[in-house]
Amino acid sequence: MKKFLLFFLGVLLATVALTVANDALNRYLIFSSSNANPYKMYRLLTAPEADEIPILGSSRAEAGFAPAELSATAFNYGLSGSSMRETAFHLKVALARPGGGRVIVNLDPWGLGNGAFQGNYRFVADAPLVRAES
Repeated sequence: MKKFLLFFLGVLLATVALTVANDALNRYLIFSSSNANPYKMYRLLTAPEADEIPILGSSRAEAGFAPAELSATAFNYGLSGSSMRETAFHLKVALARPGGGRVIVNLDPWGLGNGAFQGNYRFVADAPLVRAES
């Protein structure tokens, strides 16, 4: 019985220690990469940098903008697969920041209508290659 209680106490203490260290674990292990989507959302929603120029949008914003080329304070929050609704929410968050200034938003028509735009575009395009793909 004594061994069981010591084992149980050890598991309980380890659980409490990990729970207390959860914020540090998340910040330094999970959010350690500035390209990771969890880090981007954490930074956008809870820990924005001062005088930052956020770049918002889908994967086209993520891959299409080089923040360092635009400004030393720019940060790319582009998320692969983001819809215009998600981008609009991110824009609302970015504009609500204290001292919110400039924001770059990639208005991507592919994100409109849950992908319907892309399907419609393929059918009305004049290029034979695009027609052949559909």
